[in-house]
Amino acid sequence: MKKARRTADRQPGQGASGITAPVLVFGDTSGAERLAARLAAAGIPTVAVRNERELDRETLYGCLFAFSDEDLENLLICRVARGLLGLSAERMLALCNLPDCVPLYRHEQVRFFREIPDDTVLFRFLEEALRHA
Repeated sequence: MKKARRTADRQPGQGASGITAPVLVFGDTSGAERLAARLAAAGIPTVAVRNERELDRETLYGCLFAFSDEDLENLLICRVARGLLGLSAERMLALCNLPDCVPLYRHEQVRFFREIPDDTVLFRFLEEALRHA
């Protein structure tokens, strides 16, 4: 198993933001990398993975941002997060790349955006998601 690129220790520690459970950022895209860097810069413990094989199933994640450029990968990681990692739908946000996939996101009850939103929207989602933690 490849090691995930981490900005938090294996055991979630309290970041400067007061958030203790690391945020999982999924995707092999520049948008996912930028998001992970912005979260880390804000003092939020962040784990960035490029594919599902890099997931640490023993870590308790606070929420998931699925920002791959492939909709099926985003939907798969959301399913894994729900089934194996115990994340509720309120704690997941995905990027929907193709309009034809919108019904799949709705069926899976995954919140989604058609393009990566600005920081204000992302941090508002993060605050709301962690209230459901």
